[in-house]
Amino acid sequence: MINESFSSFYLQAEHKELYCHDPSQAFYYFKNFRINLLTGKKEKIGWTHILKTLRRYSVSSYLEKPIVFHFFFEFGYLCQGLFDLVDEQTPLALMFEYEEVKKRKLFTESHNSFHFENVSFSSFEEYEEKFKQVYDHLLAGNCYQVNLTSPFYFKYSEDLSAQEIMRLLWKNQMQLGAYAAATYCDSLGKLFLSNSPECLFQLREKKNQWEVLSFPIKGTLPVSDESQRDEIWQELIASKKNQAELFMISDLISHDLTKLTRNPTYAMFDKYPLHVPGLIHQFSALKSKIDETTYMDEIILHLFPGGSITGAPKKRVLTYIKNIEKYKRGFYCGSTLLMYKKLKTSSINIRSAEVELDIRELKYGSGGGITLESSAQEEFEEMQKKLKSFMSLLKK
Repeated sequence: MINESFSSFYLQAEHKELYCHDPSQAFYYFKNFRINLLTGKKEKIGWTHILKTLRRYSVSSYLEKPIVFHFFFEFGYLCQGLFDLVDEQTPLALMFEYEEVKKRKLFTESHNSFHFENVSFSSFEEYEEKFKQVYDHLLAGNCYQVNLTSPFYFKYSEDLSAQEIMRLLWKNQMQLGAYAAATYCDSLGKLFLSNSPECLFQLREKKNQWEVLSFPIKGTLPVSDESQRDEIWQELIASKKNQAELFMISDLISHDLTKLTRNPTYAMFDKYPLHVPGLIHQFSALKSKIDETTYMDEIILHLFPGGSITGAPKKRVLTYIKNIEKYKRGFYCGSTLLMYKKLKTSSINIRSAEVELDIRELKYGSGGGITLESSAQEEFEEMQKKLKSFMSLLKK
């Protein structure tokens, strides 16, 4: 039987799609077991095997065949040593190794459309209650920033394939995130769809030396009039609240990078604009020299989950997120790692959705960083605008 699983990645520099298909290995990892997605068999091999697999590859390794990992957000609890926060049935990661890979032109059009019905969402009252719990921790000095998110569930009526749904998102090339990616898992009947603009890390060889780069995003303002983007950008960079959000997380990630590389971390720039539909973000660019013999598991253990989607201090706020949000983020806020040839790059899965094709349901997560200068109403509105920014691309 033909396995129709695939993974696609947007190659921004080449303006093409990297299309990987025909998997030779495919595994679905849980805490104490994994499922072989090609045979359907349950195997007594747990989450530590993910690290053993990553240990086979170093910064300078060359891979003839592409390997793709989707680390779910809850995998981060284990990476940070919070073992009691993960139960036996929580999905932690997907791993694929593909036999076939090719570059192809990006989609330019789609004749399909999506019609959504929102069937489950967070009301302002529900959000405000969670916001207050976060704010109490901030007031008590327990933390400096917490990324608070909520899930949204949609039903749709169209009978579309995974490729057709991906084409809907990717057809407008001017609005593709730099780290847009998609994976369809045949045996699960699920499409993991991301239009992420954010990079957890990227490895780069420069003058016979290797660097690890990270591009954290923090700080957002809505754009209702496209002609006003320059003025709104000036407003964003002048905002002390948004600056505090970005600088806190940049400091956290700088610390993570330096702890990993044992070299100084430098900011290539502190603030830079990122334009997405209906919004403008700011991000920073960080880099540190890294030894070419550093293993990939070391990088994941030091950097995952990303600071921009947790908060600071990372380990402590993870326990708050678990207790306050009371849902599994899953693919959303996890990371997608692609290793192929010399390329090793990992996104942060914001602007991302899980689509269950059999029941025609889409799950999307949205949220933002909460600090002492945040207000529940403004954060709730920002969350809604981020949701609208993604969903609007599927409806066009």
